[in-house]
Amino acid sequence: MRETHRRLRAANLSLAALDHALVATPGIVGWYKRNLDRGINVARWLEYSLSASLMIVLIERLGFAQESQASPPPPAGADSS
Repeated sequence: MRETHRRLRAANLSLAALDHALVATPGIVGWYKRNLDRGINVARWLEYSLSASLMIVLIERLGFAQESQASPPPPAGADSS
């Protein structure tokens, strides 16, 4: 489970790094600047759509991991007092 978490975090960071590297390339930087001049940032939204999806999966998996490590609930009908 921990290895999966590491991979998801690495994938998220890699997406951001790839986005920054692509935006800086000569063929894309012109498109990026034209979009910024128009008041939009398509590259950021594309990167966010992927990284946010990964983060949702990571958060869900972390929640499941914590839940599975928690104490089991008391049996039905057990006196809680």
